[in-house]
Amino acid sequence: MTAATGRPRTGRVVGFAVLAVLMIGAVTAIAFAAAPVKGAKYSGHLKGQDTTVTFRVSASGKKVIGMRVKPYIPNSCGSGGPPPPQTSKPAKIKNGRFTATVKAQIPDGVWSATVTGKFLSGGKEQGMVKASPRPGEPSKCGQKIAYTTSTK
Repeated sequence: MTAATGRPRTGRVVGFAVLAVLMIGAVTAIAFAAAPVKGAKYSGHLKGQDTTVTFRVSASGKKVIGMRVKPYIPNSCGSGGPPPPQTSKPAKIKNGRFTATVKAQIPDGVWSATVTGKFLSGGKEQGMVKASPRPGEPSKCGQKIAYTTSTK
């Protein structure tokens, strides 16, 4: 209430309420991912690199299959020799998001990366590749790099 009139400050209260509703709507829009394109192949690149991220979505739209980060899992200490073979287990898609692990068999052991992604509308997807260092390398050799893919 104002001191002079004794009336409530409804304009200010309404303004705060509208602002709160708008903020909740913005957070909700950011939090929800879109559904993947069932049976589609997604392909794209790590930000600022020629490294390719590829995978397929199962026909049911419930799993990411065949995740690959080629030719090499990112490594800030460098890579050499022929690209190692990679494997990945199917990753469940829940609420338009997934986490997949890619493993590369190298002479010193297994080199891996965790790929987290979120499907967007229009056949697009974005995520992050978090690569471990190769066996025997310091932790500074691992990398975390954003990527985007699409069904093209």
